[in-house]
Amino acid sequence: MVNGTLNEFPVVFDVHSNADFYMQISHKAADSARIEDRIHIDSFGISSPGQVSSLGRDSAFVNTLTVGKATFVRAPASVFETPSDYNHGMLGLRWLTGNHAVVDFAKNNVIINPTKSSSQARREALLASGYVAIPMQRSAKDDRYYILVTLNGVTQPMVVSTVASNTLDTEFAKRAKIKSIATGETYGGPTGTTGQVYEVNQPVRLQVGAASLLIKQAIVEDIYAYSAMKREKKQADQTAGMLAADFLITNGAVVDFGAKTLFVKPGK
Repeated sequence: MVNGTLNEFPVVFDVHSNADFYMQISHKAADSARIEDRIHIDSFGISSPGQVSSLGRDSAFVNTLTVGKATFVRAPASVFETPSDYNHGMLGLRWLTGNHAVVDFAKNNVIINPTKSSSQARREALLASGYVAIPMQRSAKDDRYYILVTLNGVTQPMVVSTVASNTLDTEFAKRAKIKSIATGETYGGPTGTTGQVYEVNQPVRLQVGAASLLIKQAIVEDIYAYSAMKREKKQADQTAGMLAADFLITNGAVVDFGAKTLFVKPGK
């Protein structure tokens, strides 16, 4: 999370690489920040799992957004509800890519618009200290960043997500013969969809090129139903799940969105 302000109103932001917007804020935060001229878009956002918010989704522009020492003028905002506190928002994919952001989980910081020389120096230092560089591909379909993973002989693309728990899609887990147990919990997607959440009962290893990544904990859910998305017909095109903040934090990963590279230490 990073601290910021909207027209001087303080907000805490998740840095969310799994969300296709520039910035998300709640309706109450938009009111508190005196954000006017909002345009209603559609029914979207939840007040609690499975409960669609009656406020819907608006679009707007924030006169001044500050994140750390950086200031952004006329920043686009998507205004909708999440179960978080009203002053807790998200900086999404468009913010990350537009600012060539580097999310460094080892040093617990976010770097924006780094110079070419600093990016090259960072890469060399990471490789020298035992990290491997895994190329990420940005999907033309949903703008998210993917790596190609193999689990028990099954190969599919997986989202690199700077938030949430490591997640395997139900169909991918089934093909890879991964056993899971019911948690008794229910997920709630942003359009009101709900479903059962399972958890993997033992660690699994993802093979990503020459790197072997140990996933100590993961949940299993239908990620397509969660997002109310249609599943691709070809297995190879279907999303395997998310390599998420649980793994990235534990392993001190560095995600360079400008260079489209994930840096991790293999075997960890």
